[in-house]
Amino acid sequence: MRVGASTTVNARFILRSLLEIYITLGFLLKRDDEKLWDTFRVFGSGQAKLAFLKLETSAKQPSSISSDTLQKMANEDLWQEFLSIEVGHWAKSNLRDLATQAGFKDCGACL
Repeated sequence: MRVGASTTVNARFILRSLLEIYITLGFLLKRDDEKLWDTFRVFGSGQAKLAFLKLETSAKQPSSISSDTLQKMANEDLWQEFLSIEVGHWAKSNLRDLATQAGFKDCGACL
């Protein structure tokens, strides 16, 4: 921790990520639909497959994650070859709509 860390670009990315997680999980819990949870999980596996394929073709390998880890994540539920890669939002929506449906739009105290 350092003075001024809250105004850095990294802090903004972290806060945005935490907010997206909070809204997404709130939306999934409010809807409580097994098919919706499955859609969310399959989308994540597809994103892992996409990252794995990009990592395979990359000349420079990042030290933050290994290609084995991404491959295991992509193959966790369904064999990677049968997994489709979806681009865009997993719920075919946006974060504002998810927040509204989860009941967070007028809930400043919830955050």
